[in-house]
Amino acid sequence: MIIRELITKIGFRVDTGKLRATERRLVRLKKIARATTQEMRGLAASVRNVGLGMSAFITAPIVGLGLAAIKTTAALEKAKIAIEVFLGSEEKAIALQKELLEFAKKTPFQVLGIQETAGKLLGVGIAANKIIPTMNALGNAAKGDSAIFQRLVLNFGQVKTQLKLTGRDIRDFQIA
Repeated sequence: MIIRELITKIGFRVDTGKLRATERRLVRLKKIARATTQEMRGLAASVRNVGLGMSAFITAPIVGLGLAAIKTTAALEKAKIAIEVFLGSEEKAIALQKELLEFAKKTPFQVLGIQETAGKLLGVGIAANKIIPTMNALGNAAKGDSAIFQRLVLNFGQVKTQLKLTGRDIRDFQIA
């Protein structure tokens, strides 16, 4: 409408039929532009949702993996410190830790479990040079089952600290 008024003021003769057709085209073009804008907004929302989904399925597991690595590292450090306290020196602890890593490579048990078990055995008075043979014997008795291995270590430690083997201890070994 504004264009028609402007053209009339300037003094041009206007073919109103063609002008109305042009205006109708402009109205249709505006509708198409609005619809396209709406479609683009929908597409942008979809892309954003895909990005969020990717974040949930990619970023979250990576963060979780990082947290697990930090927790495992902290647990390994804690086990190393316990071994160091029992042995009285960092050098001896590092040497035993290297032996434990080699031992863990040959067993179905995890490194962290091996190190914690070594700390428990040192705590009940097993000498550092007897840790690997003791764990090997207990691991063989457990037939590679980590839960049974931990129960056997606990039972062994109880017998070691009591300095005697009772009927109950024998039963505990059989149950393990």
